[in-house]
Amino acid sequence: MKNINKYFVLVFLVAAGAFASCEKSLDIPQQGVQSIDDFYKTDEDAMNALADLYTQWRNTYSTLLGTLDVMTDDSYGGWQNIGDNAGNAHAFNTFTFDATRSAGLYASPAGIVRRVNTILARVAPDSPVKKRIHAECHVIRAWAYSYLVQLFGGVPLFEEEITGLNAEVARVPVADIWAFVNKDFETAIASGDLPSKSSVSDKENILRITKEAAQAWYGKALLWQGKWSESATQLKNVINSGKYELMGDAQLRNHNNELDFGYVVRAKNNLSTEAIFEFNSKKDQTGNSGGTAYGSIGNSWRGDQLWYNGKVVGNIPELDLAGNGWGGTGVCRKSIYDAFEEMEGADGFRLKGSIMTWDDFQAYGISINGVYFSSEGYWDFKYRPVLSEAGAWMAGTGFEIWGLFNSWKPMRYAEVLLNAAEACIRANDTGSALTYTNLVRDRAHLAPLASVTLTDIKKEKRLELYREGSRYIDLVRWEVLNDADGITASGMLGEQGHYIPTFDGITVNHQAYIMDIYGWKKGKHELLPIPQTELNANRKIEQNPGY
Repeated sequence: MKNINKYFVLVFLVAAGAFASCEKSLDIPQQGVQSIDDFYKTDEDAMNALADLYTQWRNTYSTLLGTLDVMTDDSYGGWQNIGDNAGNAHAFNTFTFDATRSAGLYASPAGIVRRVNTILARVAPDSPVKKRIHAECHVIRAWAYSYLVQLFGGVPLFEEEITGLNAEVARVPVADIWAFVNKDFETAIASGDLPSKSSVSDKENILRITKEAAQAWYGKALLWQGKWSESATQLKNVINSGKYELMGDAQLRNHNNELDFGYVVRAKNNLSTEAIFEFNSKKDQTGNSGGTAYGSIGNSWRGDQLWYNGKVVGNIPELDLAGNGWGGTGVCRKSIYDAFEEMEGADGFRLKGSIMTWDDFQAYGISINGVYFSSEGYWDFKYRPVLSEAGAWMAGTGFEIWGLFNSWKPMRYAEVLLNAAEACIRANDTGSALTYTNLVRDRAHLAPLASVTLTDIKKEKRLELYREGSRYIDLVRWEVLNDADGITASGMLGEQGHYIPTFDGITVNHQAYIMDIYGWKKGKHELLPIPQTELNANRKIEQNPGY
């Protein structure tokens, strides 16, 4: 089977033009340019178009992950000061319709829809290669619309190729978007054109969409829709396939052979038994990683505000840390540390692989240079760039970047299990919910639960999937469902951004910045604002309430 990596090249499709002239003899076709009408004909053309789509999809996922994570109750969005980063506005719920992050969250999935529709319209499904491409395109379009509808509500619906003649259309109801999403997933799954992994250890069928990957995302979309039994059915299909399993202690070990839960997302475990699907990364010194490596540097610590051995933090051999460049948002709130500690204890397996405390910093000789903005003395450790995987050339080069080596992992088997647990408990299948939750707890070195509640599952999802892009949408979804346990957007994000702290290594000043406008507001923030650029481009789109 041909690997998608062979085709990771940018495909430039430029329509050949003719010089307008009254002299027919001057109408000479431009040399070396292929018309879009002549492209997409062969399997090779179709694969090149698919590779370009996968690259755009990868970039879109990176945009979603980076923004949605800073909008949760687990993270701070600040860098050096209150106005240093566009993510601040989203972290503190002060953004408006012209926010750059919202624009990216809308434009990137919308761009996927446009590209998918072009491929579906121009690639004839007349060979096995092209039939599989059609099935993949249906999954990718359904994925894109799933995020658009969840974040923005009803949006324009395009099933055909988008042109200048049909691009300006009104929004359609949310129910219509979800129906279209379901239809796309069902078309792909029923087609018979998506392969399954050959075994648990199969690595090749992780970098392209499989039948089970489609079922996993379909189950998640049905969960978002509140279709509990249907969601459970799709997710159980993945579980019962026997093609996936959680990584164990043998895989989750660091450079010192110590147990380290952070290795669940490390390059060492790219294409693991737990991977439902991954975006591959290219490891080289040019920084070429599909276009998204540099953007992920924001996950790291603010290096210039930390000192190690008398200089700005760079390579820290004891931590196998490759350095953190100029860094950014890799701080976390005390509340997420407390949630870990409450469930696992201070030495919890997932906690120690996910968060570093000020005490941990001091033990390694790391100190604060002045004050650290948006910190209570807790830093993300899960997404640190490590030197042993990166290569010695990386330290101090400015390439201290997550995505340069680590595959992006938009769906792990652990999420399938926890999504299935939630769907099952809401569908009154508590036995399955308990089984799936305890599988995740067992890998986390926790005792099994004798019984399980929805609140238990929510707490497991927060810790297991910390900084993996799922919590914000979950909080909003649970708010809309009027869940009574307080683990909802208004319950967890209502004070978001009111007081923004600084930390000098001794004292946390929780009122270093006091915001007048802050917090997630019911009746407004269930949806993000339609970006001004979209309103300008399509006069038939109306803005969401509250903006």
